[in-house]
Amino acid sequence: MKKITIFIIIGLIICSCEPEPQDPNTHFQIKNNSSYNVEVTIYNARVPDKSLDDLTIFLSSNYAMTYSYVCSSNEYPLLDEADSAIIVFNDERQIIYRKNDDQLRNILDISSWNEEIIAVYYKYLYTYSIENEDYENAVNIE
Repeated sequence: MKKITIFIIIGLIICSCEPEPQDPNTHFQIKNNSSYNVEVTIYNARVPDKSLDDLTIFLSSNYAMTYSYVCSSNEYPLLDEADSAIIVFNDERQIIYRKNDDQLRNILDISSWNEEIIAVYYKYLYTYSIENEDYENAVNIE
């Protein structure tokens, strides 16, 4: 009887778990936590309709922009085809990133993004935060 009870409990646990859908929601959020207005341009970004385009986002201080996709959890459509990006602070200073360069906090490198997985909703949230430190590391626009 004890073995049957354990078998039933294990069966209920297995049946109550749903598999992850093939195409969960993936969200890319760019947050401006700095004290400056920023302009972020990602060249050859894959926008939500799946076409390639140059994407420019204007963010005031303490604002964020989110792009949402339905794709597998190991795809990064915003960044997959992108070859370079530039972050401009108050039209005064800028940081230029290129795909596969060794710059810290490269917006084109998914490891520079904070990953949050919300398993209940099969949602993946990747957040890139622009900080005052980025402004300090930026160079003057000439």
